[in-house]
Amino acid sequence: FADGLELYEGPVSGKQRMLALLCYQQRMSEFRGRLASAYRDIALKMRPSLANAAQIGEVGAVGPFATRARTVANRGVFLVGDAAGFSDPITADGIATGLRQAQALATAIESANPERSYRLAHRALTANPRRIAGLFLRLSRTPALVERALRTHEAAPQILPKLLGISFGYWGFSRITAREWIRIFSGH
Repeated sequence: FADGLELYEGPVSGKQRMLALLCYQQRMSEFRGRLASAYRDIALKMRPSLANAAQIGEVGAVGPFATRARTVANRGVFLVGDAAGFSDPITADGIATGLRQAQALATAIESANPERSYRLAHRALTANPRRIAGLFLRLSRTPALVERALRTHEAAPQILPKLLGISFGYWGFSRITAREWIRIFSGH
């Protein structure tokens, strides 16, 4: 995390890594006319260990991300996955939620009112991912909260997989203990 920026790193294959840089509005002008060089400069400042890494492929920019459809079912048309709205491109909630939505759509088609049935299922499937994404977004916009979240992660690394599991629909919020909630909000 940096002021107005988040850098995510994940494995691709072998020793290759994917770097995703999320940039808030106030920092976007830095990239105007120099997307690739600004991206590399920022990535190296945030992750100096990558100084000798070779870039493979082009740098791309997309956004904004938080989208929401007015309805996910209307007149026999059903939206599933990213087309139905999403809020977080990093945690793959679009893929995970999209797969669950496809399953819900298959069930809804068999009901007396498929559109209504799917809209209700969609609302239930996306509630927790939106809550978790909102929590992460709120945390990431305030440096003090970022520091608190990092301290919490160091002290209790099991919390992050639980939050992601809730977002992906594997568990409910009851998976996180009272002690873990206190750690999340207090940083201790």
